[in-house]
Amino acid sequence: MVRRGSRQAGHALLLALIVIVLVGVAGAVLTTSLGLHLHVARDETQRIQLVAMSDAVVAESLAELAASPGFGGVSKRDFGPGKVESTIQNISSSRRRIIATATLASGRELRVAADVRFLSSGIVVTSWQRLPPE
Repeated sequence: MVRRGSRQAGHALLLALIVIVLVGVAGAVLTTSLGLHLHVARDETQRIQLVAMSDAVVAESLAELAASPGFGGVSKRDFGPGKVESTIQNISSSRRRIIATATLASGRELRVAADVRFLSSGIVVTSWQRLPPE
């Protein structure tokens, strides 16, 4: 004959085991979710850094072109969390294309092209686009 107290202890043990398993599953789901959010945040941070770096090298190239229409581009150099560079292509006597490249230490890269036109009042950006990585 089984005593009533031992049957209750068995049910309590089973219930405790179920609770432990559920807490473990919830912890695993939370860890996975936080890992995914961290990855998305890191990716967005890198994207913002690349955009800022490429914008800066285009701005520098524009300033140099305004001072000297024969400017050939910014040599590759360290800038913030990576490296930047630009090249200037002659489209015509009054038009140039700036190809700016920003590269993070991780190897992630952003290339942009800005077409500019010389006017009597200065330089005007006529188009701006992202380019595929090389």
